[in-house]
Amino acid sequence: MGKTRKCRLNDNEIVIHEKAVKLRKKTDQQLIDTLQIEYKRGFTDGFNKQADSEGKMFVSEYAKTRFLALFKITPGIGDAIYKKIEKIVIHENGGAE
Repeated sequence: MGKTRKCRLNDNEIVIHEKAVKLRKKTDQQLIDTLQIEYKRGFTDGFNKQADSEGKMFVSEYAKTRFLALFKITPGIGDAIYKKIEKIVIHENGGAE
């Protein structure tokens, strides 16, 4: 792969490049420590996000409508099954109507 001139990179690409250079310069132990820290951070962020949306299957209305749209075009899913799934998804608060 040829070199890309820094002047042709956008801001996001420059940040990613700088992070990659820092990672490549680390020793094996530093690399493992960094990956473990990032893993724990991602795990706790996901856990905190889940706690914020306690009792919900979907984090947003967009996710809910996208899920239903994909189910509607899935082969083998008929109208009767789709209606059951739609009822569960729309009334996701423990089945309360």
